[in-house]
Amino acid sequence: MQTSLQHRDIGLNETGQTVLTILLLVIILAMIAFLGIGIKTGRISINNGNPLPSSTVLSPDLEKRQKELMQKEKKLLELEERLKIQQEQLNREKQRYLEKMQELLGKVEKGKENSQKAEAVGNRQENWQYLAKLYSGMKPDQVAKIFKELDSITAANILMRMGNRQASKVMGALPTDKAIEITRILKEERPK
Repeated sequence: MQTSLQHRDIGLNETGQTVLTILLLVIILAMIAFLGIGIKTGRISINNGNPLPSSTVLSPDLEKRQKELMQKEKKLLELEERLKIQQEQLNREKQRYLEKMQELLGKVEKGKENSQKAEAVGNRQENWQYLAKLYSGMKPDQVAKIFKELDSITAANILMRMGNRQASKVMGALPTDKAIEITRILKEERPK
């Protein structure tokens, strides 16, 4: 009777006791897992997600697989190092090519400038020839009136490209001081 009295005091029957026992076991297991106490299952120990201790014995298949993975990892690290070295080499090569390209572009620009200067000089020569031909077709006294107003260097450049006979007639028609000035220019240096 006392047994049944005790059950009545607590209010538990056999089913309730079973549930209570299971609940206590679950709580104890949760505490063990929470505290990090390792539970052995077969040969592998579960230890709160930490790596397996070295004392743990692995199956031969797992040991073989672990060795293969370690070898692959080592090869990957070697490949990564080689890739870094090659990347550095490529960056140096790229820098050298960029510097060389800048140098060549500078030379091309300089060549363009020189070409433009040569073209301008050629154009000036053509312009001087054109003007000389134009003035050669005019009467000397008309040319002399124009040359009187032009600067002496321009007049000298045109006269040099005119035929001798026409140039001498123009010089004769110029005022004396202008003719002397043009003569000095022609004597000192060849006009450009």
